[in-house]
Parts: sequence; structure tokens; C-alpha cells
Amino acid sequence: MEQRSAGDVLKLVKEAGIDVIDVRFCDLPGLMQHFSIPAHELTADVFEDGLGFDGSSIRGFQEIQESDMLLIPDPDTAVIDPEIAANIRAMLETVVSPEGSGPKAAVRNYRVAGKTGTSRAASGGGYDNRHTSLFVGMVPASSPRLVGVVVIHDPQGLYYGGLVSGPVFSKVMDGALRLLDVPPDNVKNWYTGSPQGAPTLDVKAPASSEENLEMSNYAEGVPP
Repeated sequence: MEQRSAGDVLKLVKEAGIDVIDVRFCDLPGLMQHFSIPAHELTADVFEDGLGFDGSSIRGFQEIQESDMLLIPDPDTAVIDPEIAANIRAMLETVVSPEGSGPKAAVRNYRVAGKTGTSRAASGGGYDNRHTSLFVGMVPASSPRLVGVVVIHDPQGLYYGGLVSGPVFSKVMDGALRLLDVPPDNVKNWYTGSPQGAPTLDVKAPASSEENLEMSNYAEGVPP
């Protein structure tokens, strides 16, 4: 394993543009545990003084009244795992594909990676019929320049994140990418039209509102 100093690790974090540090350790029975910190909290002092954390939930560690503990990072173990990052990003790109739950978040000529979300509001120990629609994504997915989160509370009618928040994300990012003059990374295969080889729908007459609702629900992955 490559030998590194604390300075080497800090330089790596800065040059790679890392925002979050995942600190991993094993508990006494041998199970891997972890917690994350913002990259700016990783300083040279941390490698000497350690990172404070609550060890009360870790098996074999101290109880809650005496669980303040320190973890001293080993700079030799610092790694960047590009394979994991690439795999997760690829999975998030499928969300915005025609077969995913958020195709309406697609941005023409750009690869988008994201995640839809739909939740019900808590009320009186349970849940009521109010919803929150969410979409979070990054673009261009090949080399992200922008990250956006769209949260819409109490949407009327449809409430699935991909149908409600997805289009807002698409419109905002489309304008932002133009303003920043970000080069497109998906000119040959964009999903806001008809990707090459994708089936097309021949619409002979306007669908009724009920049919529109059923089609939208199906696109979100919910049976009509």
C-alpha cells in the first residue's frame, strides 16, 4: 500500500475536488462501521487529535453516558474509489431514461443523473393525504457542473416526484447550462425526444384527462 502523510491526503482531497470524507472503521466483532464529514473538516490536526464521535451505538464500545470517543485517521488508508462513484452515477442515469421514474427531468443534449422521491406528510402519529414531491439531480452526468434539488409541497393532482418536480429540474437546468455555456455531453442520444431505436407513440386523437392520468401514473411506475 502506498505510504501517505497527512499533507498528501489533504492535497489529494483538494486536487480531486472531494466534498465529503467517509471515515470507516471496524467494531469489536469485526463489522465495518462508518460516518461522514465535510471535506473542510479534515485538517492536519485531525490526524493528530482525532475525530470526535458518539460510540454508544457501536457494539462493544462505551455506553451513552461515556461514549464520546476519538477516531484517529490513518493517512495510508486514504483512497478514492472511482468504480463505486461511476457505478452509482450510472444507476442514477437510468432514473432519467425513458424506462425510469423521472424521464421528465431529462435535459436535451445532456446526460442527467438523479433520483425521484415522493413522501406523505406526517400527521397525528400517522400520515395524511398531503404529499411532497422531490427530484435531485446532477448535470452533465459525465462531468457534473450543476446539482439541483426541487422540493414541491402539497402538489395538486399528480404528486409523484418524477412527474411534478422532474419537469422543474429540467427547465431550470436547461437555462442554467445555457447561461454557463456548458458543452453538451449527449448530443447523439437525448431523451427529451425520441432516442435512436426507441419506440415512438402514434397519437391519433387527444387523450381524455383520465387517460392522461393513467399514462402518467404508469410512467412513474405506479399501476393505473
